[in-house]
This record gives sequence, C-alpha cells and structure tokens, in this order.
Amino acid sequence: QNEPILQFYQYLETEAVRLPHELSRKEQVDRLKHIAEHYQERTDQNAEKEQEMRKDYVLKNYPRLHPELYNFDNWDLDPSFTAAIKENQPSKILTREKPYLFSFNLFTPQFCEKLLEEIQHYEQWSMKNNIHVRRPNSMNRYGAILDDFGFTEAISNFVSKVISPISLRLFTHFGNTQLDDHHAFMVAYEIGGDLDLNFHVDDAEVTLNVCLGKEFVGGDLYFGGIRCGHHQQTKSLPEEDITFAHTPGKALLHLGKHRHLARKIKSGERYNLIIWMRSKKYRRNLEKLLDCHDWCGIYKTLEGSSEDESEEEMK
Repeated sequence: QNEPILQFYQYLETEAVRLPHELSRKEQVDRLKHIAEHYQERTDQNAEKEQEMRKDYVLKNYPRLHPELYNFDNWDLDPSFTAAIKENQPSKILTREKPYLFSFNLFTPQFCEKLLEEIQHYEQWSMKNNIHVRRPNSMNRYGAILDDFGFTEAISNFVSKVISPISLRLFTHFGNTQLDDHHAFMVAYEIGGDLDLNFHVDDAEVTLNVCLGKEFVGGDLYFGGIRCGHHQQTKSLPEEDITFAHTPGKALLHLGKHRHLARKIKSGERYNLIIWMRSKKYRRNLEKLLDCHDWCGIYKTLEGSSEDESEEEMK
C-alpha cells in the first residue's frame, strides 16, 4: 500500500542529487516542486490509462447476471412514482423532510434485489479474476462504481428522463441547467466492514440516495444544514437537524452541499445506490459563483431572511 509513496520519494531523492549546485536554496525548492508536480501528472495519466484498459476488459468479458438491468426502459419503478411522473405531478409522491430535502418511493423490492445481486455478482467475478474493483470514493472502503461495468447509459437515461426534470423544479441553485454528468455507485455497511460515514458534503449539485436493502438496524442518515464552500465547517442550527431512517426502495433527493453523515450500523447489512449528479455548464461558471448564496444556512442568519420552496415550485 505504501509502495507508490516510496517510489515517489526515491524518484525525488534521485532528482535532488542531480540539481545544479550553483542554485540557491529557494531555486532548488522551486525546481523540486516542479519535478514533483510533473511526476504527479505523469502518475495520474498512467492511472487513467490503466483504468480505461481495465474498464474495457470488464465491458468485453464480464458475464452479466441480469442483462435487462442495463437498459433503463426495463427498470421497475414504484407504481405511485411512475403514475406521478406520467401525470407530470411529482409533488403527489414527494415528502418534504426539510427545505431542499425530499423523500419518495422509487424502486420496487424486486428491482432492488436484482440490482444488488448484479453489483455483488460483479464484485465476486472481479475478485475471482483478480480484477481491481474501484471503490466509490475516498471515504468508503467497500462498494462499487456502476459505470465501471456497463451502467453508464442506463444511469444517464434515468437521470435525464426522470431525476433531472424533478430537480429542476425543486432546486434552482445550479442555474436551471440540466444535470448532464453523474457518478453512480453502491455503498455497503455491515459489522466487519464500513460501519458509518463522517460528516461531509457530496461532489455534486444534486444527490439521489436509494436504499437497496437488506435487513439492518441503525445506519440512519443525519443531515445538518446546507452550506456554501465558505461555511462548511460551521455548526448546524437546531432547526436544520434531521435524522432519516432508511427503507429499501425509498429515495432521498437533496443538494450536494447538504451536509450529512451515516450513523453506525448496529446489525445486518445496508446497501445504498447513490448517484451524484452534476451540471457541466454550472461547473464551467463556478469561479463566478464562489460567494455565499441564499441557499446557505449561514447566509440566511446573516441576512435575517428565510428561504423556502413554494408549493408552486413542486407542482
């Protein structure tokens, strides 16, 4: 695990010896910084190439357990959710837990079971074939990224046809632009594995979090206020606190900047599908949007105003 770090220090030591002696201390430090940056860029490029080669191999050779899942048209959505979407009235099935935090029934139990089986089948196949399974992020040690084994198109269609239109009604924070990029993954919590997850925000404009199962006790989600980049380390306000208990098939839709954590699981196994959804257009203009915004909980206290969605926005 420490081999890449050791290789980096050996490389840096070799390059340091080669530096011209006439350079000042500052010039030597600046030169070494440049060498380190170049090394990191080259390492990142090599890692990306290896990942692309690995992904290409998986897509060509992985034997899908439930092939129908890779087409969004075959996904089994909850009947109440499907009806509300067809009627263009998502407010019928949305429960407003807190400002900018909504829950609703999304998947049928059968779909949850099949999707979980598919992901675990991929993990088992990868282990058997000595293929590295990328973990979802730097915080979760278990789970898998769905895009790595063929779900990119299905997830993209699901987001563009279903979740993005709903998000555009509920959240105006990313400039009414389409959510056209995603990072979809499964996380797993159980005794002996990941037990909980620390307080954090997501690298997303909007996050969809759906419990897939199985049976478990504990593992609730705690939300502690929406914050801009300037105020992420501030304390939550009493009215911002909420704890949400997972139910298989039920989804949470929230802003990526809504701070949250996963409490410790006490028994059983909990698996969740999480989709971080992003807007490329919004992110291109992000430099202009670095100030505190009216959706930030601290902004509201500074301005003495209150932000809330209107019922019309949900209809």
